[in-house]
Amino acid sequence: MPKALLILLSITAALLQDVSFAQNSDYTVIARVSIAGNRKTQESIILRELTFQSGDTISKNNFNAVLSRSKSNLVNTLLFNYVDIVSYPVDSVYTDIIVHLKERFYLWPIPVFQFADPNFNTWWLNKDFSRTNYGLVVLKKNFRGRNEDLGAKIQLGYSKEFAATYRIPYLTKKQNLGGGIWASYVQNNEITVGTFNNKRLFYTGITGNSRDELSLRLNLSFRGKFYSMNNAELRFNHTRILDTITHQVNNYLQDNSTEMKYLALYYTFKFDKRDNKGYPLTGHYTQVDLVKQGIANIGIHSPNVLHLTLTRNDFFQLAEHLFFASQFKVKTTPTKDLPYFFQEGLGYTNYIRGYEYYVIDGQHFGLFKSNFKYRIFGPKEHDIEMLKNTNFAKVHYAFYLNLYIDAGYVVDKRYYAVNPLSNNLLYGTGLGLDFVSFYDKVIRFEYSLNKELEHGFFLHFIKPI
Repeated sequence: MPKALLILLSITAALLQDVSFAQNSDYTVIARVSIAGNRKTQESIILRELTFQSGDTISKNNFNAVLSRSKSNLVNTLLFNYVDIVSYPVDSVYTDIIVHLKERFYLWPIPVFQFADPNFNTWWLNKDFSRTNYGLVVLKKNFRGRNEDLGAKIQLGYSKEFAATYRIPYLTKKQNLGGGIWASYVQNNEITVGTFNNKRLFYTGITGNSRDELSLRLNLSFRGKFYSMNNAELRFNHTRILDTITHQVNNYLQDNSTEMKYLALYYTFKFDKRDNKGYPLTGHYTQVDLVKQGIANIGIHSPNVLHLTLTRNDFFQLAEHLFFASQFKVKTTPTKDLPYFFQEGLGYTNYIRGYEYYVIDGQHFGLFKSNFKYRIFGPKEHDIEMLKNTNFAKVHYAFYLNLYIDAGYVVDKRYYAVNPLSNNLLYGTGLGLDFVSFYDKVIRFEYSLNKELEHGFFLHFIKPI
């Protein structure tokens, strides 16, 4: 066959294939992807989050879902206040995509004002302003436009803290390997040394600090295609306490010592497919945490403590304005003779709503939280004319009515004799109102009733689940 004829047949076949594809209206080809509004953020950081690229062929039945998923990915970088992905058909087959972005404000001099108690509600019982922390955090997010974080913290008041951190999410061209470093020094004049009737017992040093800690961290992370993240962290910790504490509390630190130096290894796996990290309404989230405090027996009175925590969050839309969320969380610390320093049950980071005033020490716990949410207003957007052309010119807000039911169980083999809430099934329920705004701000107003028939009003500043 002559070469010229072969070339002609090949061209004809290609043209017929294009005609055949054009007649098939079930698919769309993405011709070009353009980005608008990224004054600071590099395009490679944005393109990393898109589930499509130029030249991709997408089923029209799945087209809107692909755009929606990419929008959620960009929102969850926490780099943008607003994300909109718009398609512009070129013809019956090809479509251009434009990603419209409104970047956040990235340089934050943030005043520190914190309560020294586990939550605002515990602090409010006494309204003691001496039990507050104050200072300044200077945080440069999206450093160099590459989603890096660079920050420093100076905190004075009830507890003193001095810290510095640097995080880079992508060290390689493939954008899957990241890292970071952290250093901090903390001084506490008053520390929790135990519980009685599930209320904290404090020790306050007459002179000097009751406890001081130096912590150094080196982090390495690996991110899969979009939703999975593996994070490994090596930590060095040096903790010292006053000698008086060892006479009042048995085994506060390892071997009932006044000083403890050790290396620790933290591993975390996350699979995050929520629509919005700030206040999720659909999707799911899974996290596995494995912590080994004390490795290779390096240091002074090095501990040998193991923690395993599993978390699963699910979010569903039941109707146009009705949503449901749930959380299952279990933590186990199988270490025998666990120093009090490493013990954390419910009442701090994790708690049952209605039990905000209590601390439930223990070596293992299970926690269930659930929310029915009804959107009564929003999300609405509002333009602030006087702040036109700034990162704060447009705000969004929404209100959700909540009905919640929580339950938990703490296994305690050491302190249960003086803490009646341990080794018992606990539960609480109530009604709440959530206010959600931009920059991931959430304010929750809740009225709760617990198993002991205690009830009251509680205020929180983080999302419920």
